[in-house]
Amino acid sequence: MFVVSGVNPDALYSYVGLEEFILEGFISALEIAKEIFGQPHVNVIGYCIGGNVLALVLGILKKRGNTSIKNATFLPH
Repeated sequence: MFVVSGVNPDALYSYVGLEEFILEGFISALEIAKEIFGQPHVNVIGYCIGGNVLALVLGILKKRGNTSIKNATFLPH
């Protein structure tokens, strides 16, 4: 199991937008987890704002034809 968590941004993160957060954070973590375990698919859980971002990630992956996420669970806040 891996946990991806956001940080409370300060001035050092002023250049980071949602696109960078998704591409360099979530999607990079997804690819690294698949590589570590040698698996083509992963199961994910989204909670709070992470669930919102996960929904965006799922849309991006679908548009790209990427089926890396086998199951997605959203937990209510």
